[in-house]
Amino acid sequence: MKQLTLSLLYQNVILLLVILQNAIGTDETPYFLQRKKMLEEMKITLHPQPKDSKIEKYYYSHNRTSRHNYNITINEPDLCSKHNQVFLLILIRTHYAHFKWREIERELLNHKSSMPHRKGIIVKYLFIFGKSNDQRIESLVRDESKRHRDILQENFTESYFNIIKKVITAWKWTVNFCPNAEYVMIINDELLLDVDKIVEFLLQDYSVGNYDDHFALCFPRIREIPQFLKLARYRAMPRESLYKGNIFPLYCLGWGYAAHVTVINKLYKASFTNPPFMPTDVFIGVLTEKLRLRVLNHTERYVIYNVANYFADPLYLTRKGMIAVTDHASKNRELKVMKSVLKSMRRHWKKIGNSTSLLSHSSVSDPNRNIYYDFYLAITFLTFCYISIFTIMICTRKIKPFCFRCLISKRNS
Repeated sequence: MKQLTLSLLYQNVILLLVILQNAIGTDETPYFLQRKKMLEEMKITLHPQPKDSKIEKYYYSHNRTSRHNYNITINEPDLCSKHNQVFLLILIRTHYAHFKWREIERELLNHKSSMPHRKGIIVKYLFIFGKSNDQRIESLVRDESKRHRDILQENFTESYFNIIKKVITAWKWTVNFCPNAEYVMIINDELLLDVDKIVEFLLQDYSVGNYDDHFALCFPRIREIPQFLKLARYRAMPRESLYKGNIFPLYCLGWGYAAHVTVINKLYKASFTNPPFMPTDVFIGVLTEKLRLRVLNHTERYVIYNVANYFADPLYLTRKGMIAVTDHASKNRELKVMKSVLKSMRRHWKKIGNSTSLLSHSSVSDPNRNIYYDFYLAITFLTFCYISIFTIMICTRKIKPFCFRCLISKRNS
């Protein structure tokens, strides 16, 4: 099983990177505040329009500015600050009517993983709401917030048109309240995530470096001809609030994407000089081009067809898919598909738990083993390898000439 056989060396190299990241700086300022200051002071560059750009020139020439001046009405300000570092922050755009969807999301996101690569990795999440004009609904949202402590709400009106405001809310909240996150994932509430697989995938992105110039997870679309005006919900919107061009830029589909916190900060700051418009993901595409962010292709990670069967497959853990898009091919059946995926994930968790339990019993005899034991073991192993190679190199330089002289003398005799 691919995940269960994740190499010990790989795990501990990643752990070393995280430890070094936390250890940066010698002053007594908490890492949270260091990171927040760094993001606040970060300068961004908005590049001129490239020659092959298909974006309407207005988005490069206008002088309009925009500030997301909405107030938070429900908040969890200490969600990240009580930790030194959060590896992944998941922000979920939701609607107050989707309570059952959120319950399924919560079980998936709160699952205590037994996977080795999740050791010491902190994952946090929040659901993002707009404001309803119905006081009964607002009361239910407040009660849900008190019960679960996982809701973020700002005082813009809850509507399809304001989905873009939820995105900017997510960016803004990250910079102000969770700057110590490494990666940020922003999704719709009809997406279900295999957090174990996603963390493993992002750890690989983190280990490669150069994580501040691209989307770490993305389902890309390139240069489509706009069709949104065929939908009634867009025709009802003011024309000036919709995309003006004849061709969409390259963008990540709005289902969900992940990026390093520095990329999220760049998008947030770029939005100050680019007033938001609909569709949401096209707006992000415009910012992406102006910031010269790379859009990589991770379509194999998104499961959009036969979702229930894909996650029910006994070999699911060996496959690349890790994000269930439950509404794309199953309109009005999202909840049924979500329940099926959750049921399948429970079986996989049990299977993983049994396997890791067997591995731990066979390889670990000390119940008080320190969580850094494997790390020190890997470092010791690497040191041994380096010393061995160095010794062989020295010996080889002395032995080879000696052996060569022996062969010459035998040949002459």
